[in-house]
Amino acid sequence: AVGHVSEYFDWEVFERMRNQEDDYYKEDEEHEEEEDEEKKQTLKDQEHHDDGSKTKVDMRKSNTDHYLNLSNDVAHVVEFYAPWCPHCQHFKWEYIEIATETKRRTTSTPVEFHAVSCDVYWRICSTYEVDGFPTIMGWKKGDSFEKAGVIMNEEEEIHPDLVGDMLHLDLANEAVEIYELEFETEKERLAYEKKQAKKAKQAAQKKASWHQYTPHTHNDRYHNAALSFAFAIKTQLFQTLTEDGKMEPKRKNALVDFLNLMEWATPPSWNLRTGFVKELQWSVDSDAISSRGALESVIDSDVDKHRSGKQDLLWGYVDPNLRTSWAGGLLGPSEEQLAKDDKKWSNSCTHLEPAKGFT
Repeated sequence: AVGHVSEYFDWEVFERMRNQEDDYYKEDEEHEEEEDEEKKQTLKDQEHHDDGSKTKVDMRKSNTDHYLNLSNDVAHVVEFYAPWCPHCQHFKWEYIEIATETKRRTTSTPVEFHAVSCDVYWRICSTYEVDGFPTIMGWKKGDSFEKAGVIMNEEEEIHPDLVGDMLHLDLANEAVEIYELEFETEKERLAYEKKQAKKAKQAAQKKASWHQYTPHTHNDRYHNAALSFAFAIKTQLFQTLTEDGKMEPKRKNALVDFLNLMEWATPPSWNLRTGFVKELQWSVDSDAISSRGALESVIDSDVDKHRSGKQDLLWGYVDPNLRTSWAGGLLGPSEEQLAKDDKKWSNSCTHLEPAKGFT
């Protein structure tokens, strides 16, 4: 293994090769008479050409299928390569860096990285129809190796986030360096990498803990949705203005379409639909909202109107018969606490980081 990449090794195959058993080095018995020198030539001597990013090859065809002998209880990324291939040689350290970062950032499903030499395991490469080097394939957790994996470097350069998307991995976010770091000594570089690994581990643990939360009630979900909608329109509608200081027509039209969609798609029992959404539709149509301050006034007015009704449900509730489980204690929440919670996402949405939740 080099770094976080393991060289694929199948002891059973090597035993066959050593003892010249089975058909691993020989063609199937019924085809032995048809063998010629062209079929016996090594992979390196076969016809190949360079397409700029891969060395394209015409693989020898195997008469029997041979599959990777790997466990499917984790995700796997496999590089099929040839030792003589210049692209593989150049890609080696990039692949190791991708493996290191991906394994560092993964928060739930484990992922393993491998390198398979098609000089040695040409039957496996033939089975998966590898036609160029390097070819990167991925298998999600639970996938069968009797089917070829998804090709990960066909149309775009492979990187950790692409690996995460294609294999359904959950990766923690990391800060992106805007300049190339230089280290005077190897000790400094190792210390920096250790620090980054520690930060990534902490981020992964934090993100994994977030997934343990779900909104506790139906009302919590709609309350979180109401706050997220209010936050989105406050921060997006007036980012750019027309020359006379009004909302841009494109943004206005998008808001009108979305409000109409909310009225059509959300339940009639949602108090936001029957109150705030209706008022917002009227205000937008009549150009009564001319600034972010005016928009915030409409939102705050609806929240205050809700609280003045002496409701013990948070703003944005959908079911008046269902109490918001996290808002109060045995005696119920105080008016002051309810007024604060009206404007706060629940822990299940933002995990104490306002406006950075999952609603």
